Amino acid sequence: MLGDSVTLDSNVFEVQLTDEIEWRFDSSRIAYTIKGNPKYDDERFKDRLKLERNGSLTINDTRTTDSGVYKFRTIINNKELIKTFSVTVYGRCSIINI
Repeated sequence: MLGDSVTLDSNVFEVQLTDEIEWRFDSSRIAYTIKGNPKYDDERFKDRLKLERNGSLTINDTRTTDSGVYKFRTIINNKELIKTFSVTVYGRCSIINI
């Protein structure tokens, strides 16, 4: 729902500080790690993203413009892992009596 938080769970438990983690929204990189430190690229999500140590991504205060395809990518032990998530943010419905 609009304004809620959503966590995209990578389900990866073996992440080391040297492993690469990257999240993309549509084709734009929005979050990644450098030596275990999260970095954020996209101003549309300014101060609303949190990249966890295990690679999961939380989007706070969701907006309808956050709807779309998210891709998680990591390289662990020289093996690439890619996961795709589809997110739809619905607005609250209000009824006005006239």
